[in-house]
Amino acid sequence: MGLGPFDLTAGPFLSLYTVLLVAAGLLGLFLPAWLRPPGRPGRASGIDDLAFLAGGNSRMIEAALARLYAGGALSMDDRGRFSARPGARGETALERAILHAAVQMPLAGVLRQARDHGSVTDRRLTAIGLLMEPTERLGRRLLAAAPLIAVLCFGLVRLDIGMMRDRPVGFLIMLLIVTGILALLRLALFDPRTDEGRAQVVEARSRNERLRLAPTGDEAGLAVALFGTGALVGSPWSSLHSKRSGDGGGCSSSGGDGGGCGGGGCGGCGS
Repeated sequence: MGLGPFDLTAGPFLSLYTVLLVAAGLLGLFLPAWLRPPGRPGRASGIDDLAFLAGGNSRMIEAALARLYAGGALSMDDRGRFSARPGARGETALERAILHAAVQMPLAGVLRQARDHGSVTDRRLTAIGLLMEPTERLGRRLLAAAPLIAVLCFGLVRLDIGMMRDRPVGFLIMLLIVTGILALLRLALFDPRTDEGRAQVVEARSRNERLRLAPTGDEAGLAVALFGTGALVGSPWSSLHSKRSGDGGGCSSSGGDGGGCGGGGCGGCGS
C-alpha cells in the first residue's frame, strides 16, 4: 500500500511542502486576527496604559524614562548611564522605581529594575477588557502556531521515511528548520490585545499624530508611548533613542501598530 504524498520524489514533495508552508504561514497570521475577542469598552487610564497597549512593558518603561529625561529628573552621560537629579520625585510608582534604580546605571539595567511593574498594568488592562484573559491568550497563541506545527509534523514524517530509505534529505531538513523557526516566532510574537485594546491605540495615535515628529518636553512621554523612542529623533532627547537602538531595542522604536504582544503582556515587535 502506498504512502500517498510521502511516496513523491524529492522535487515534487519539496514543492508541495513549500506550498503548504506558505499557506500555513498565512493562515497562522490571519487566524488570530479573525478570532480576536472584541473585549469590553474600558478606557486606558493614562500614558502608562497606552504605552503598554502599544508596545508592552518595555515601551511603558521607555515612556516613563522619556518623561523623566525630558523633564530634567534624569540625566544621561556620554556612556549612556542614567543618574537621577538630587531631590527628583516621580509621580507614579514606575517613575519612582526608575529614579531609585538610576544610579550611574545603563539603560538595560534600568529596564531590568523596573520590569516588574508590567504585571500590575497587565492585570488592570485585562480586568477592563483591553487585553485577553490568560486562558484566551494560551489558546490563541497555540492557534496561531498550529498550522505551522502541522506542516512541521508532516515534514518530519517524510524525513523519517526518507532516512529509512536512504534518500537525500538535506533540503527537507533546511525547510524543517525554517518551519520550526516560524512556528516559534508565531508563539513568541503574539498580540493579546482585544479589538477594543487595539482600537484605543489606533485612536490615540490618530489624535496625536503630530507627536511622531515634533514632541515638546511635556509631550515626550506620550510620544514615546504611542510611537516608540523614534519619535525623539531630532529632539533634544534623541540620545535616548540612540541608546535604545544601540542596546538592541530598535523594534521598540517602531511607530507602527505591530502589536507584538507576547508572554505576560504586549511586546514591542509583534505582528
